[in-house]
Amino acid sequence: MTPYEDTANKYLPFDVLTNIPAQVLQARDPGQTHREKDARLVHDAFLLMFLFTMPCLLPKQVRDAQIYGTANVFKGQISPFAGMTVPEWVADELRCNPAAEFWQVRFRRRETNGQALCAVLPQNLIPILEEYLVQHRPLLVGNHDPGTLFLNKRGGPLSARQLTALVGKITVRFANCRMMPAMIRRLFAYCWLAENPDDYYTLSCVFGHADVRSTIRRFGARLSVSGAMRKVEEWARRRKTEDPCGERKD
Repeated sequence: MTPYEDTANKYLPFDVLTNIPAQVLQARDPGQTHREKDARLVHDAFLLMFLFTMPCLLPKQVRDAQIYGTANVFKGQISPFAGMTVPEWVADELRCNPAAEFWQVRFRRRETNGQALCAVLPQNLIPILEEYLVQHRPLLVGNHDPGTLFLNKRGGPLSARQLTALVGKITVRFANCRMMPAMIRRLFAYCWLAENPDDYYTLSCVFGHADVRSTIRRFGARLSVSGAMRKVEEWARRRKTEDPCGERKD
């Protein structure tokens, strides 16, 4: 067993993880949409969905993310100075409406102690984000709103210990496996490399590594003999269907 396989076997399959938020939401009472208990369920489902949808964020950044003032999560026009690459659905909307506003996440260098981070939030995250902010978060805030996106049971900001305990509680309840926030990022990495074995560069950018060599050193166990031989077989199959001049044989 390779080090990759030994580590990956301790984690949930990524598809199991991504199905947990739907299971959490199913535990709500449809007739009691404004109860604090249901608001907490939406909070927990959104938190887990945010973690696996935004692997570019460290757990500390998730805990600290502000939604007021100099917000880290906000809705606004995309700054032409941000140097941001946008997904196709955003580009399509901008062609129709250049002044359109989008939900974004932004952390400055002083907030990350490294590279600045700026991106559009994934489209599938937006409906639950807006529902949570309008209907549910107001029920969970304490006497003094900390301005953070996510809240502890008293309505204050989540501590590192509270975030770890909460994620572990959710994953044990709905998948019988205790996961920590940092493990979710690693799980994303394993899933990405299983389906994109050549694309360490994208993973390096997502994780904010200094260079792709750092990513390969951390996740290089995925470069196994079996994976290399798969590439060799694909290469040999391509060569067999082409003549020496590069033209396909009939």
